[in-house]
Amino acid sequence: MGCHTWFNKRLTIPVEQIKKEAISNIEIVIKRWESYKSTDQQMIFLGLTEERIENMLIFLNRCLQRCHKNYLGTISYGYSLEKSIHLFDGIFYEDAEYHDLFRRGHYPDDILKSYDETISYIENNIDKISFHISKEWSIEKLKEFWTKYPDGLIYFG
Repeated sequence: MGCHTWFNKRLTIPVEQIKKEAISNIEIVIKRWESYKSTDQQMIFLGLTEERIENMLIFLNRCLQRCHKNYLGTISYGYSLEKSIHLFDGIFYEDAEYHDLFRRGHYPDDILKSYDETISYIENNIDKISFHISKEWSIEKLKEFWTKYPDGLIYFG
């Protein structure tokens, strides 16, 4: 099957703004989880035991510390805890709409930065690549991705 193929859009906002918003959002989530500690029966009914709340608070505080230390490899951005930020030759975040259009074996470190480069990569490694639905379908989706996000990138992992 091969490793995942991650499609990323470029963020065009300053790193400090991302950091500031990520810290603010994580602090809001921490306060929400801390408030769960004082509402015993309702939270237990929802499955939020004291242990689960404490584990989530430990995790969120680690995320907060990483943001304060400028580790932006996996911080959350915006109002979601689901977008991973990646630093390559810019700041990128994953686009789940185009995930795994094709897969490549052996976890290469390759990064693809254009439609032409991607097509050439596929042709040069065709014996190591599998396609999600079909090669033709994947090529059409690749055209769509690179048309929408010409400054995006693809990496494997």
